Amino acid sequence: MKILMASSFFASHNGGLERVAGELFRAFADRGQKIVWMAGDVTPPPQPTGKSRTVSLRIFNFVEDK
Repeated sequence: MKILMASSFFASHNGGLERVAGELFRAFADRGQKIVWMAGDVTPPPQPTGKSRTVSLRIFNFVEDK
């Protein structure tokens, strides 16, 4: 199975949605699924394992910067 997952931020941002996305990313990767997680580059992505990979998208996060 090929999975593309997108969220605003990676799990290192520590929001509720990002934590759930991080758990799903790890669970699918641990089961050998080919998963790509795309999210903003505000915080670092997790280390890829198995067939997983991450894509950091350049974003302008002016609201949180204020």
